[in-house]
Amino acid sequence: MSIRYKIFGAFSVVILLACGLAFYGIRGISTSGDLVVRLYDGPLMGINHARSAHAGLNEARLIMQRSLIGGATSEAVARFEKLIRNIGEDLSVVRERVQSANVKVAREKAESGLRDWSAAGLKILKPTPGGLTAIPTSYSLMQQGDDAVAAIDDLVELVAAYGFDFRTEAEASVSAARTAMFGIAIGTALVGLILAIAFAYSLSKPISAAVRVAERVAAGNFADDIAVRRRDELGRLLKSLAVMQASLKARADQDLALMSSKDETHAQQINRRQRIEAEIEAFRSTFTAALANTNRMTGELTETAQTLSNCARRRQAIRRDGVHCRPNFG
Repeated sequence: MSIRYKIFGAFSVVILLACGLAFYGIRGISTSGDLVVRLYDGPLMGINHARSAHAGLNEARLIMQRSLIGGATSEAVARFEKLIRNIGEDLSVVRERVQSANVKVAREKAESGLRDWSAAGLKILKPTPGGLTAIPTSYSLMQQGDDAVAAIDDLVELVAAYGFDFRTEAEASVSAARTAMFGIAIGTALVGLILAIAFAYSLSKPISAAVRVAERVAAGNFADDIAVRRRDELGRLLKSLAVMQASLKARADQDLALMSSKDETHAQQINRRQRIEAEIEAFRSTFTAALANTNRMTGELTETAQTLSNCARRRQAIRRDGVHCRPNFG
């Protein structure tokens, strides 16, 4: 595989890991935003409307007490009916926004108590034109009001507990998402680091081998065995180095053989020259000795000739004088 494809693959893996981490982060942010919206639309709205119903019920009870003491006016009756409708709407909101079995039981109990108390109170505040056969007593009315307030209080408590549980679950979900994101980030970093180390090692090892081979070839060492097991550009580089080393080794062997041949020829020439010089020296010595002998013999012949000449002159003189002389050849 080509190096460019390896680089592309490594960077693709890193990019995919980064995209996965970013996607998970976006998903975590979306989940957190959804939890915030659900917390606002659910428990917060439920507790607000439950408390609003509690406040409205207290105000309605106050109107009922004043009407029982001082008489009911049309404005008080209208205000009472409006408060009851608002309390019913608040409880409807609680029913829509809070999906809990305990809250449902408490809400139904509060709605039932509110209906009984409001119906009994309206019998007193707004009697029918034909009259009533039975009018609830103030004590029973106050008791029903207290039961309705207690039911609303229980509802507020349960809605608040539901909100606290929801917040706890939301915090646990966010914490789990944060832990998972942290783990994914560490895993991504480790995978990227492992890929970087493996990729760097896969590139640096053959490059270092090629550098060592080139240095030894430059130093004149051609004995390395270059093993080529890669099929990428570095493999082709090592193969080219092997071919270059073999070519240089063959050239060096040829040069060495040529130098050896030249050295042998030069040694032969030196031996031949030394032999010729020895022969010349021997001839010179012989010739010098011959010249010396020739000079000596020439001297002796010259001396003999002179002696003979002297003897001849003496003989001639003796002949003239009558005396004989014998030559001396020493």
